[in-house]
Amino acid sequence: MAIKHSAGADTVGAYRSPQELKRAGFSSGVYKFDTPNGGVQNGYFLNCSGSSQGGDFGWVLVARWKGGTNSGQPGNDQLALSLRSAVTSSRGMANIAIGDASQFSADWGDYRPTEIRVMTYSNASDILGSRGVDFIYKCGMNTDCGETWWQIMSNTNCGDRNFYQAQPLENRGVNGSSNAKGGQKFMSARDGKGRWTNNNYQWHRQTDYVAGSSAVIMN
Repeated sequence: MAIKHSAGADTVGAYRSPQELKRAGFSSGVYKFDTPNGGVQNGYFLNCSGSSQGGDFGWVLVARWKGGTNSGQPGNDQLALSLRSAVTSSRGMANIAIGDASQFSADWGDYRPTEIRVMTYSNASDILGSRGVDFIYKCGMNTDCGETWWQIMSNTNCGDRNFYQAQPLENRGVNGSSNAKGGQKFMSARDGKGRWTNNNYQWHRQTDYVAGSSAVIMN
């Protein structure tokens, strides 16, 4: 049985991945994780079952963008504004509140995920039932050494060690040298609601490529 701490997180031993929590049968919630870069930290675990929930997998929160109700005024949509703003990193990311500040997790940078999931939702108490966007990207384009989360997000080669620096999104293979765009590379994509799979999906553009900006910052 999990042990409840005063801070509200459960500890279930030295589990190092959300899939271990899934196999152990734990429900969605905040647990203690033995992370690769932050040691034992709180983390939010999402337990999914069946094709309509993206398969029988466990997920852990590694990034959050501030959402909220669109005011109706151009340029004032909170999610759109947060996607264009600088995002810092933090330890123990476990808060799934829609209105909280945008952040990356500093605990999981060297973790090698099999998939990365991007979700929007309107009710933090019912994430799966209030989903909007739910895209799942399969990782592992770099077959030499596998890819860590920070390498995927910054689109770097496996030999580039800029983990503790502001790392710009690079344009490796995303759009060639002409009119280059920064983004991420993947092996395929699928719908988290089980409606489609695209095995030909390879990459998406995210921003104009400027070496000194559009950076992923972790510390």
